[in-house]
Amino acid sequence: MNIFTVEEERQKLLVSLSNEKSPRIILFEICAFSNKVFNLNEQNIHAAFIPEFIKDIKIALENFTAFGIKLQLSKNLIHIVEKVLPFANPEDTTSIKINLQRIKNEIGILNNILSGNFNFNDENGIISFPVIEQTENVNYDNGLLEELIISFGGTKNKNKTEFILSPSLPNIDEKLNQQLLNSWKFAVEFLSTITKRKIPHFDV
Repeated sequence: MNIFTVEEERQKLLVSLSNEKSPRIILFEICAFSNKVFNLNEQNIHAAFIPEFIKDIKIALENFTAFGIKLQLSKNLIHIVEKVLPFANPEDTTSIKINLQRIKNEIGILNNILSGNFNFNDENGIISFPVIEQTENVNYDNGLLEELIISFGGTKNKNKTEFILSPSLPNIDEKLNQQLLNSWKFAVEFLSTITKRKIPHFDV
């Protein structure tokens, strides 16, 4: 790769960044480009091409989380962003360092989870589960943790438990509805093995 090829890659990156909304994809794209620049091992070229994307890195990094993607992807990203740091101004450097440390902490938590050394009792009672973020870019597996809050209230219907989704969906497909019913049935059956009390109906 030479400086002309780098410029071609830069133009492609600018087009991609103008269309991409995902912080993860933005970071992956910039880091892939930066890695190619660093591979040239010429300081003048580094100084010419890297600083332009510092602000994009800073903003995307603030919205990046290591949860939901492969650990190695996050580790590779950290390695490249740390090489970019010398080209950042003091204000951006501070923000980037803070978020890099946060991501390193998240990686530590993930390592503990994978090794079985993590307490899943969440202090705020929020349930988290992984989902896949769909994107037109097919080069990256992009996931995130979604949060689920469940509340129970009295119901006017004494013969049936009602499920209320918030935010509400215009149409609840049959598959989702069946998942709700199956999950509730499983929970009630499980409770019946540890208590003799009759499980009342709720608005859930």
